Amino acid sequence: MDIDEKREKKLQYQKEYRQKNKEQIRLYKKQYIQKNKEKIKQSKSKYYQENKDAILKKNKIWKDNNKEKCAEYRLLYKLKNM
Repeated sequence: MDIDEKREKKLQYQKEYRQKNKEQIRLYKKQYIQKNKEKIKQSKSKYYQENKDAILKKNKIWKDNNKEKCAEYRLLYKLKNM
């Protein structure tokens, strides 16, 4: 059997499985998040601390490239919170 055929079969199986068990998967994710809330929070803060400079730099570049969008978002935020 060709490698591409195997990959296709695997992807097709995963897709079908997800469609059949959508509700179970959703419940499992919800339970996992509830059970590991603190662990997830710590890993997010650890990631942020390690990559703080890169994240801030990326955000600044995005703001510089999208000044009009930023102004729109600020205006929408102000209108929403009036």
